[in-house]
Amino acid sequence: MFYTCLYQSIKAQEFINGDLSGIIIGYSSLPTNWSKVQYNDINSLASQIGYDTPDLTRFNQPDSALGIMGNPYSGNTFVSGNFIFNPENGACLQEGIKQTVSGFIPGNIYSINFHQAVVKQSNLLDSSGSWAVYIDTTLIGISTPTFSDATYNSTEFNWELRTLLFEATATFHLIKFLPKDDDSLSSSITGTGLRMGIDCIFLSQGCEIENTGIDNLDAEKETVLFPNPFKDIINISTNINEQLEVSLFDITSRKIFNQLFNNSTSINTAHYVKGIYLYEVKSKNEVIKKGKIIKD
Repeated sequence: MFYTCLYQSIKAQEFINGDLSGIIIGYSSLPTNWSKVQYNDINSLASQIGYDTPDLTRFNQPDSALGIMGNPYSGNTFVSGNFIFNPENGACLQEGIKQTVSGFIPGNIYSINFHQAVVKQSNLLDSSGSWAVYIDTTLIGISTPTFSDATYNSTEFNWELRTLLFEATATFHLIKFLPKDDDSLSSSITGTGLRMGIDCIFLSQGCEIENTGIDNLDAEKETVLFPNPFKDIINISTNINEQLEVSLFDITSRKIFNQLFNNSTSINTAHYVKGIYLYEVKSKNEVIKKGKIIKD
């Protein structure tokens, strides 16, 4: 309870590009302002150079044939990385990302938040996994595993939010994210290596505001769509005191729903098929919020 009350009131400098946006040029592309965790890093289990290369990923890239693709939680891209261990020769792949963040107050408790998903690929079919998070060289925790029954070439897997706490000991820290298997399958059965996805990494502010594209958005204004993923109902709540318009689009950007509302509304989506939808909330003069939402 002490941590819960304390970390909500503390703010630090955010990750730069916590939305993991970037340009994909084949394999091993990285999001802007992020680096890979190299094979010779003290916390990496990768056994050699080239076994430490995560992939910037989106709906059909970098390799749709192998299934190295998927739906981002936010923005247009996310990062996916492998964890594979061969007990016969000791070879290990572990593909993670890192960034140095400054602005911490030593002695204060902070939360690292991120969204994770099991991505898989054609020869890596483990259905559960986690992310290990390190502050400098210290492991602060391994996230609760995510499970997925989706096929390796799915673009509709679910994202789950995970939060880990740590106490700052300096004004800046190197923060690392490395995929971690929660079972022994990747080391014992051919084809069950792990590919995990990570997206929307933040300390105090989520990626939804970051993705609106509105530079002058008043920080006191807030509009929320929930839950995400959703089943039969999407709820919308806002503290903007004017009439707004919400629109839903299918993945081809065809408008399928439109409605005016004030303060809050609910959308019945029982007749919609499972999948990814785009949304846009706008006022008379500007777009307030836009992004993706998934029907489970």
